[in-house]
Amino acid sequence: MIGFKIEGKGIKLSVDSDAIHVIFALLAKESGEELSLHIRGSNDFFQERLNWGAIKLEPGDEFLIKVEEIEDISKPKKKEFHRISEKQLKEEVETYFALKQELEGANWI
Repeated sequence: MIGFKIEGKGIKLSVDSDAIHVIFALLAKESGEELSLHIRGSNDFFQERLNWGAIKLEPGDEFLIKVEEIEDISKPKKKEFHRISEKQLKEEVETYFALKQELEGANWI
């Protein structure tokens, strides 16, 4: 699967998931500015959320980000599973059947 290789500030990560978020953030405060890099991902089929962490940045920090085929992903610092509730599943099934009925009524399927 295609993902990102991220190198800089002493880290080397290979990240891959259904959705990847590499966020460079600047937070302005009265005491000054905070710069950080956040690396996260998610795999919707498994309802899985991955977090490779946040890295505090300083002016002059450099990162190399490559888009490549990733074979072995770096272990995330945090992995969470978000289970779908029975109520949410029931609502999604009801929506599916309502839409299916609408399409059948229009002779689209």
